[in-house]
Amino acid sequence: RYAAAGFRLAKVPEVLLEWREAPGRLFRKDPRYGKEPFWRCKAHYLARGPLAGGRPVWIWGAGVGGKRISRALKDEGIPIRGFIDIDPRKVGSTRRHLPVIPPQDLSPREGEMILAAVVARGARAQVREKLQELGFAEGEQFICVA
Repeated sequence: RYAAAGFRLAKVPEVLLEWREAPGRLFRKDPRYGKEPFWRCKAHYLARGPLAGGRPVWIWGAGVGGKRISRALKDEGIPIRGFIDIDPRKVGSTRRHLPVIPPQDLSPREGEMILAAVVARGARAQVREKLQELGFAEGEQFICVA
């Protein structure tokens, strides 16, 4: 809601709060706190923020994260152009009836956004670096969502 109101958000480098979690804590047991509701929540706010007006997206990640965010974005009415992946077994195929292309086939397109949804540890930094190398601006032309 802050972002939708025009505020800029960022991570701070230092730890501001530490807490312990009990095994019976609600988010560990209640299905409302599962992965699918979390992806739906992300999609809801993306659709009302940086993707407002139905801004079309490419999703980097044809695996688990890409599938989850694409399903949630589709439910929000966001047009998905296709998927981006580096796995040669996925490139050239389709996911959800959409093409899977390699990063080198990307070019900044007016009005489109790339959502990085790769969930593997350390992958976000690699995706960010590659997109910047290709000339994409973070926050304007791509966002990391996983």
